[in-house]
Amino acid sequence: MAKEIKGEDGKTYVVKEKKPWYKRWWVWVIIVIVAIFIAGGALSDDDDDDSDSGSAKTEQTAKKKPASHKKSAKTESSTQSKESKPKESKPKVPEEYKNALATAEEYNEDQPMSKAGLLDQLTSKDGEGFTQAAGEYAVNHIQVNWNENALKCAKEYEKTEHLSRADVQDQLSGSVDDGGEGFTPEQVQYAMDHLPK
Repeated sequence: MAKEIKGEDGKTYVVKEKKPWYKRWWVWVIIVIVAIFIAGGALSDDDDDDSDSGSAKTEQTAKKKPASHKKSAKTESSTQSKESKPKESKPKVPEEYKNALATAEEYNEDQPMSKAGLLDQLTSKDGEGFTQAAGEYAVNHIQVNWNENALKCAKEYEKTEHLSRADVQDQLSGSVDDGGEGFTPEQVQYAMDHLPK
């Protein structure tokens, strides 16, 4: 577009008007190119989300750390070795097993028992009625000193039942099925060695 302007000298001049910046052809070419790059970036981000996160992390690490060639090779190899190892997670403990362990801990606080006696108390119909597997889990995972339990039990028999040392020893070593405590010979020996005379 041309515009005629009269100058101070009275002459008419033809002046070309400049187009606004948004009407110029090269502005629209730049806008189209930028839009293509943005659309391409958005599409590649969607592709990265679909791929496994490990490879995306590797690519991001490589982009973020443009260090020397040796350093990036080490990073890639360590990342690959980490990805190749499956994550070791703790096996989920069933609720019944947790309950059996909690019950075993309560029994241990109140009355000292042998491992066999505690297992019998947890699993018998007259006791708590847990499954055998839950009872075994509990007695294998409880934090207890079986020797000390044998000694406490021996002291209790001597004090409340007024049993002789020989009878205390028999009661500690007797099987649970026969009414004994079910301590092992080593635990009984520890109790008898440490029982006050």
